[in-house]
Amino acid sequence: MKSVQEPVTVRKVFPTMGTVHTIAVEGEQALFAAGQIKVRIQTMDRLWSVFREDSEIAALNRGELITASEDTLRILKESVRISKETEGVFNITAGSLTKLWRHAMNDERIPNPCEISKALRHTGATGIRIFGNHVKLKRGWSVDLGGIAKGYALDRALELLKDTGTENAILNLGGTIGVTGRPIEIGIRNPFDPDGEPMGTLLLDNRCAVTSGSYERFVRIDGRTFHHIIDPRTGYPSDSGLVSVTLVGRNATALDALATASFILGPFHASPLLKRYGIEAIFIKTDGKVLKTEGLSDTFQFHENMRTA
Repeated sequence: MKSVQEPVTVRKVFPTMGTVHTIAVEGEQALFAAGQIKVRIQTMDRLWSVFREDSEIAALNRGELITASEDTLRILKESVRISKETEGVFNITAGSLTKLWRHAMNDERIPNPCEISKALRHTGATGIRIFGNHVKLKRGWSVDLGGIAKGYALDRALELLKDTGTENAILNLGGTIGVTGRPIEIGIRNPFDPDGEPMGTLLLDNRCAVTSGSYERFVRIDGRTFHHIIDPRTGYPSDSGLVSVTLVGRNATALDALATASFILGPFHASPLLKRYGIEAIFIKTDGKVLKTEGLSDTFQFHENMRTA
């Protein structure tokens, strides 16, 4: 009697893009596919890291005219397009603002209006100039792809899986999660639980999920709480009444870019944009109420008695 072999599962854990990536790939081509994914993501990190002097983004931020690689050109064009769709709420040139607030928070102070105004003058997609495959920034502008890089990398990884005929995989790129083949349950963190326990489970079936929240990085100054998600329209931390947003869909690039944008916009203003992309959402408000779109009614289940609206 011929024995039935168990499918091979290959797991890889590796640091890159400022976080840790965990991938699990199953099938005859698992070893090859997992290796290809790791190399591809590491290559993108070398192209985009703001901490590497030899990266394309570092050269761009130094004011150089670069001949962009295919991936860099694609992600920059996608970033500019989504920035226009969100009226600048998603903004890869907001680094001067985030840096200003990071330093101010470390010093336990609020940036003064002059500092914020100066940072805002060098913020906006109009500072990115693309000519064919050449890219240059306006003087004083800088680019950081942290708000879209993991989503773009996940989409490319999913393409590699498809090309190799690999069906079952779980890819967790620092919290940007993609599932192919066999459905998987993932936990959605309760932002009010200090231990990070999940407040519910989400069934992912050939889709991706991204969460953006204000509960991990914040500081109290003069009795007020300031979090790290800055609204590039105002220069101040977002005041949308949300503490967390989880987006679910098939386009991880859009999910990654729109997660923070949806947090800043709030449910009412974000919903029309998400509908155009076919994206489902879970919004958790600062008062504990939870809003979820109709498309998640059968795939998202609460663990706790949280208030829903």
